[in-house]
Amino acid sequence: GAVTYCELKDARAVGPGVVARAGAGIAFHPGGRVARATLDGPATLAGLALPAGARVAWDDAGAVVGGWLAEPLAVGGLAIRGDFALHPGGAPRIVELAADATVAGHPLPAGATLELRADGSLAAARYVEDEGFMIHGEPWTDTAHVTYDASGRETSHTTEHWQSTARPRKFRR
Repeated sequence: GAVTYCELKDARAVGPGVVARAGAGIAFHPGGRVARATLDGPATLAGLALPAGARVAWDDAGAVVGGWLAEPLAVGGLAIRGDFALHPGGAPRIVELAADATVAGHPLPAGATLELRADGSLAAARYVEDEGFMIHGEPWTDTAHVTYDASGRETSHTTEHWQSTARPRKFRR
């Protein structure tokens, strides 16, 4: 009999200085605490200055555990966007780069997904190393999966190759 998700008719305060956006969905944990909401205005949560429109996720104790950003946000010297997750205490755990960056001496492209340790050191990265098209137009990508030790030294590097099995449709006039 408890509401787990709904769309808000009006903006609603969901915490001190935090207002959920009207017309957006809001989700609740079984105990009734807010689980996910879209911010109606800017708010500082877990030490992050989040813009209006950011989606935020909380655990059942009320701590911010992650979210989603439409626009790039500077966090710890990195420009991030899209999905992000936080360690307990608010340090970034998983982020997507919004711009090329060098992390622990490793150049990483925009769009790379990084896993960071609680101390901020790079633990792993996933990014497109190369991409192109086969002779008949089928797209392909090579995605790198790299792990690092706490000093930033690369400990493994594998490449996952993907190739479309279908030719692109021909355009007719």
